[in-house]
Amino acid sequence: MISKGIFGETNRAGIAALSKRKGNNICSECGEYDPEWASLDQGVFVCIHCSGVFRSFSRVKSVALDAWTPSEIEAMSESGNNKVNKVLEVSVPDCWVKPYPGCSEVIRREWILAKYKKKEFVQDQISYAYLRGVKEGWLFKLRKQGKNWQQRWFVLDGRSLRFYHQQQDTAPKHNIPIERINVTLEVAVDKSNAMQIMARINGRTRNMFVYAETGAEMMQWFCAIRAARQKVLKEKHPDWLSDKVKDNLSHDFIKCGYMQKTPPGSMKFQKRWFTLEEDRLSYYENVVDPFPLGEIVLGSISEGFSIEQSLSIGEFAFALHTPKRIYPLLPVPENQAEKAEWMTSLQQVTQQPPASPSSPSMRGSTYELDIL
Repeated sequence: MISKGIFGETNRAGIAALSKRKGNNICSECGEYDPEWASLDQGVFVCIHCSGVFRSFSRVKSVALDAWTPSEIEAMSESGNNKVNKVLEVSVPDCWVKPYPGCSEVIRREWILAKYKKKEFVQDQISYAYLRGVKEGWLFKLRKQGKNWQQRWFVLDGRSLRFYHQQQDTAPKHNIPIERINVTLEVAVDKSNAMQIMARINGRTRNMFVYAETGAEMMQWFCAIRAARQKVLKEKHPDWLSDKVKDNLSHDFIKCGYMQKTPPGSMKFQKRWFTLEEDRLSYYENVVDPFPLGEIVLGSISEGFSIEQSLSIGEFAFALHTPKRIYPLLPVPENQAEKAEWMTSLQQVTQQPPASPSSPSMRGSTYELDIL
């Protein structure tokens, strides 16, 4: 039994003390510090964001605001985050992504439902086809013009991703080798259950935006593409350790958002949507454009890349220096916090040796389609 000396005179103080124990002091799902909610039925402490998902199938209480009975505190003390995770996360496939602070809702929701409702991670589930990098089905794809969504039949065979206008079509509209694909569920579109597919073709990025009718379906597609990439990477890089393979299955943008830039030969700023990856900074006229207006291949400080903190053109402007050009940039919104975040993110790239998908001579190069 729980001693009154540990928890003091009130049950609220008791549950607060329990939430501070090691393991309970971070959200059991996304790892956010100091969770203020608890799932009574599952026996875990969670953050406010994850608590919303738990409410759909479990009793949830506030650690600080709700009344707790001695029996509820007793039950939570006999469970807790570490104990539950040791049981329900015994066999998490590498293609799954555990939630993290600030992650998309589809990652958070589908992980929690798979873990607690479907018990997908308690034993090896390799029998599911999507875990082998194989899947087919309908997805809604945004047209190149960025205005309409149309159903397309997608096929992933472990080696490539194809899509067709109709299921019975014999020739695919596109066929992309899996090693050229990256996917992210952190998508700036007004659709739930959306995914961005990025393909590097002839050195240029091609974006496709898709969504599924359910979060579970979208998560399966996301995991299936990562599983297919895992198999290909293991074959291509047999010397890679499993952690390195897992780290290269997919990646989110280091940062994305609006900034203003000047086209070549002009000092007139134009608003563009920017995305930063570990090897390049790309910019678009619109968030959902299939192709960027330009891409700057990045490198390290030793190769001539640097970030200049202050410019005479504005308090919140800064410049990206490359061996071939200087890019004045002005974050949107114009404030010190946004400026600092962009500069820190770019320095994160330039202060490390690049992963080098391109040759050193390509770094700093860009193509631009900006209209002056």
